[in-house]
Amino acid sequence: MHIVILVLLASGIAVAPASALAATYYVDAASGDNLSGNGSEASPWRTIQKGVDNALLAGDTVIVKPGTYAESVQSKVNGFSVNVPITVKSSVRLGAVVQPPAGTNGFDIQHSFFKIKGFKIIGAKKGMELGPHKEGGSVVGLLIERNEISGSSSNGIQVSSGLDIEIAFNTVFSNSQNGISYSGDSSVIHDNSVNNNAQFGIYVKDGVDHQVYDNAASGNGTGPDDNIKINGELIPSPAGTYYVDCAAGDDTHTPTQAKTQAKPWKTINRALGNADGGDTVMVLPGTCNETIVSVRDGLAGHAITIRAATPGTVTIDPPSGNGIEIIHHYHSLVGLTVTAAAIGMKLGPHHSDPEIFGLVVNDCRVHGNTDAGVKFTTAVKGKVKHSVIDNNQREGIRYSGRKARVFNNLVYANGLASVAPNYYYGVTFVGGRQQKITNNTLYGNLGGGLRLGTSSTTPVFGIVSDNIIAANGSASPSGAGIKEPTGSTGVVTLQFNDVWNNNRNYDMELSPSPGTGSISADPLFIEPAGGDFRLSRQAAGQAQDSPAIDAGSDMAAALSLSGRSAFTDNSPDTGRVDLGYHGSVASQ
Repeated sequence: MHIVILVLLASGIAVAPASALAATYYVDAASGDNLSGNGSEASPWRTIQKGVDNALLAGDTVIVKPGTYAESVQSKVNGFSVNVPITVKSSVRLGAVVQPPAGTNGFDIQHSFFKIKGFKIIGAKKGMELGPHKEGGSVVGLLIERNEISGSSSNGIQVSSGLDIEIAFNTVFSNSQNGISYSGDSSVIHDNSVNNNAQFGIYVKDGVDHQVYDNAASGNGTGPDDNIKINGELIPSPAGTYYVDCAAGDDTHTPTQAKTQAKPWKTINRALGNADGGDTVMVLPGTCNETIVSVRDGLAGHAITIRAATPGTVTIDPPSGNGIEIIHHYHSLVGLTVTAAAIGMKLGPHHSDPEIFGLVVNDCRVHGNTDAGVKFTTAVKGKVKHSVIDNNQREGIRYSGRKARVFNNLVYANGLASVAPNYYYGVTFVGGRQQKITNNTLYGNLGGGLRLGTSSTTPVFGIVSDNIIAANGSASPSGAGIKEPTGSTGVVTLQFNDVWNNNRNYDMELSPSPGTGSISADPLFIEPAGGDFRLSRQAAGQAQDSPAIDAGSDMAAALSLSGRSAFTDNSPDTGRVDLGYHGSVASQ
């Protein structure tokens, strides 16, 4: 018998949750009796519904022994909170089998703060129907965990007018409509295995603040996009790391297993099928023979990151086509090498939006590709930094869009396919405003160094500062270190660059050149023919100091380069910034 304690409050009268008085009831299909039993472990009831009918106080638990229960279970009252719910659970996971009468649901929960755990539900109309609340509005604070649901004539799990409902670690398969269908707000749907359902595997129909992550969904519906369908608005899920080993991994591992280095997936694409905003795909050393294609958008401040566990030890070498194709917002590529592809990194356009936001290439090497090294299309705030891009047949970097940030890269020996009338530059901006290219070294690109606009109708506006642009344009009669197209109306601020020994150093229209603080002098690289573009420095043992030392526009610390070095002894850049690429992390 429950005792309800009434507590008088200054503002009125309220009923205490009384969780300390919560009871535990037992149900056993084999030995229980609804008439003579009292719900104790020694004298259990026979049906789950009898247990639920008596679990009337928040915190009550109904424990169901193994067996088959030919019934449809319906809630009766609310729990008190997420932490003090009414709980109905199988004593042995999947030992209690709910097989309801034809045309009825396995569980029908129309009250808030319930936990349903560990049941096998077979052949229901809906395995679980959750909401709307019996008294109108939303059902709140349900936890549906570690159940198996199959053979439903409708949805496996259906939520109508839900709020703050967690659906986790369930196996949902072979249902006649969706595996999991959610309508409402604030779902947390994670670590479920959802397979071979006739419509969507997981379908979030509407609402806001959803988190859907770490689900293994395959074989649902009839199309490749039928496994997980999100119409509602997502928020960042808890950030996770998935491991990939392209040599020894196994794509049959679950998402939970792949969060450990001991059981990585084999392909990056398998990981991208699960990763969402804030997640990292951590790739162990080796060669990955695949074209990597993004699956979903990251979020501002919560990018999806593909990262080499050790920079420079992961090579993307696809059997054909492009190396990496990112067609969703907010992705970061870190520490990867891409070679022998068509386009090394094809970044944009977005698969459905007019622009693609927040793509970052960081500490990568992109070389030996038959088209461009890194190609942005309709991008906003795209970034390439701390990367080496060389020996690609067309441009090293080609940027279509606006607000680019090309910072501290070495771009050399690109444009190998430069033949009239197509001359490919180290870096080409198709057009756009607020473009910024700073502290790069552009050397030996056959078509030219930096191209600011591809026609008079696509002007470029922005800033070009602190770069070394040398020995470019040897294959082009009109190749230049920095070039604007004839008739361009763009205006770019040129300042503090070393532009030297190009076929022509400048070929500009309206932008003043060479610009404040710029020089034209041999930068005294250590051995450019051998790919060593560090600066000569007497303190590091060379005969002369490069004129690029301390020749920049601002202090190295202000430009975030004081932790990097352009010298053979890895001395940090101190004082005024040195021009060009800082390739090494400074010694400590």
